[in-house]
Amino acid sequence: MRCFYANLSQPAEVFSTIHDISNASIKQRAKQGEQELSELMKPWMEAITMECMSQIENELEKNGEMISLIESQNESLAQSDINTKQLRQKLISHHEGMQMRIEDLESQLIETIRRKKTLLKMIR
Repeated sequence: MRCFYANLSQPAEVFSTIHDISNASIKQRAKQGEQELSELMKPWMEAITMECMSQIENELEKNGEMISLIESQNESLAQSDINTKQLRQKLISHHEGMQMRIEDLESQLIETIRRKKTLLKMIR
């Protein structure tokens, strides 16, 4: 150390050099500590990643089941809609048929009343 200091001409240079050496040593230790920490953390990070992936897969599976259920319900609703439309059409047809039957009965009733009036007139 004396040889090193002997080569420096001013105390400020000595302080600056010691400071630079100290900073370099601290940076080297910090880098080494960071690498060691990274190595220590690696198994934890892998475990956390695996757990997260497992949870994501479970959620995706649940979502797939929900999608299947929704699709099944949509198919059921579509079939129900078709059945409802068919029933509606049958009701409309039945109503139209009943309406025609009522009109026929009304015509027959009117004709029967006319005949009855005619017969009554003839009888009088």
